[in-house]
Parts: sequence; structure tokens; C-alpha cells
Amino acid sequence: MLEEKIQKTPEQIEDGVREILGKILRMEPENVKRITRDKNLQNDLGMDSLDGVELIMAIEDKYGVEIPDEKAQSFKTFGEVVDYVVEKYKKQENREQENYAGRQEN
Repeated sequence: MLEEKIQKTPEQIEDGVREILGKILRMEPENVKRITRDKNLQNDLGMDSLDGVELIMAIEDKYGVEIPDEKAQSFKTFGEVVDYVVEKYKKQENREQENYAGRQEN
């Protein structure tokens, strides 16, 4: 279910993705806070392919962005995931603002 559309900062998105990842990996809250951008998803965090699918689905649901399978499979670090989600979220947000402005002109 999509959250109410409120603009999110890159930091808020990073925290949200960190929280999702922590839930999927069943991490203790104090360990979730230690997930840094350079952490390797498989080697450092022990993520497997099923965890990866869960992560992508949860991100798509929470932020309303689509992540192609090829792209999802290319993510190596937590930071790569966050950067991609931030970029897609901002592009989507800009498109929505342009569409809204276009409707206001008519």
C-alpha cells in the first residue's frame, strides 16, 4: 500500500530503506542503525536472493517506484540501493509536479 504522498528527503528515504532491510533480515534495532552505505548486501549483511526480492518489493510498495529486475540484481551495497531509490523517487516527484502544474493551466 502506498504511503500518503509527502515529499521525502534523501535522508528520510535512506532511513526508510534501512528500516525495511532491517525487518527483512530480522535485525535488532541497534544493529539496523549500523547499516552504512558501504555495507555489501551479501557479504556484510548476509542477504540472499529471496531477501533481495523482498527488499525490492517493499521499496516499490513504500515509495511507489519501479525497480527493474536487471537493476535490482546489480545492487552490491546498501548505498547503491539508496541512491537508486532517491533518484527514481525524485524523478517521479518531478513528473507528478509537472503533471499537476499542467492541469492547473487548463
